[in-house]
Amino acid sequence: ANPAVFDTLGVTLLQDAMVNTNVDIVVIDELGFLEAEAEKFRAAVSAALRGSKPVLGVVREGLGAWSEAPLGEVIEVTAGNRDAVPGEILAWLRK
Repeated sequence: ANPAVFDTLGVTLLQDAMVNTNVDIVVIDELGFLEAEAEKFRAAVSAALRGSKPVLGVVREGLGAWSEAPLGEVIEVTAGNRDAVPGEILAWLRK
């Protein structure tokens, strides 16, 4: 993992998505241990979550680095519900 890449390129891509009028929803897949040490990227993710555009993000469970991010609706994925999750996400997107 190279936190500098997330803190530069990752921040730029995320900030661009937030201001781009052609982007209706921002998808961030998967926030995990590789990005956990990238402080500027984590701040940009938090800013995006507080922004005006909906953000669909996947956060790996048990990582304290993401615990300070403001969360909206949380869908926990387990072996028992993983087949139903896409339908839940589609319903969320249609709101």
